[in-house]
Amino acid sequence: MKKQYMREFLFVFRAEPDSLSKSSDEHSLEIQESILGYSVIRANSWEVAVEIAKGCPIFKSNGAVEAKLISVL
Repeated sequence: MKKQYMREFLFVFRAEPDSLSKSSDEHSLEIQESILGYSVIRANSWEVAVEIAKGCPIFKSNGAVEAKLISVL
């Protein structure tokens, strides 16, 4: 029987999708977004982690989510 490893996925919840605008300094850009929080989800697979993350209320307010694998346990 093949051993299944648990993985940890980081989900970052943002209020506004990546948008850029000029800051007061003409030579730099300022990222206009709000990070509302994050979750670390432990699951056997990417698909299971995504299903769990779909329950986040950020999706009801047109928020965005960025996700990454952070470790294999």
